[in-house]
Amino acid sequence: MKNRFVLAIVGGLVCCFCSIHFAADAVKLQLAMSGRSMTAEQVAAAEKQVEQNPSDVDSRTQLLGYYFGKQHQDPAVRKAK
Repeated sequence: MKNRFVLAIVGGLVCCFCSIHFAADAVKLQLAMSGRSMTAEQVAAAEKQVEQNPSDVDSRTQLLGYYFGKQHQDPAVRKAK
């Protein structure tokens, strides 16, 4: 009986950890997807933000989404690869 209780607690903790992990991934995916619809002004502002604060993961993720989405549409982006 005690072993089942411990297994239930451990299982619950694993589920919570996985849920938090996947929720964080969903937020990152949403940021990357939002980058695909950025305007030139928004891209310039995000690049400036990353230049001033290199650890800004949100801005970096949006820029990755922007450049990933534009790689097939914009010849200048393809050339910059």
